[in-house]
Amino acid sequence: MATHCEDMGIVFQNDAEAVSFVAGLFDISEFRLFEIAYVNWFGSEPTKKAMDGFFGSYLKTGLVPFWLRAVVRRIICKHRKGNLTPSEFGIDQPCVSRFERKLGWILVALFSFLVFAIVWFSAKYQPAW
Repeated sequence: MATHCEDMGIVFQNDAEAVSFVAGLFDISEFRLFEIAYVNWFGSEPTKKAMDGFFGSYLKTGLVPFWLRAVVRRIICKHRKGNLTPSEFGIDQPCVSRFERKLGWILVALFSFLVFAIVWFSAKYQPAW
């Protein structure tokens, strides 16, 4: 069954694809998304045994539990409407896009190169006063 957001026309081929999208959106593992969805749906922390069972079944069959499907659909709709806040789902980390992460690493590399160049030139070229 396709996962969709009625008013936004967003369609995924299957629920597992939607789960993957949301996990990537929050930059968390699918297992962590299972935990978050469980707490969001049932209002309590899952036991390790229960969560291993749910996730193991998902990995073997690709079938998504009803409570995960409902939470994933709600997250996708909120994301597409532009009013998604990760803290609403118990995620404290900021959502950083892959572009922003790459840009950050590029800036760190450029800054490191600049520092290296300054140190190298200052050591190589001593003023002749």
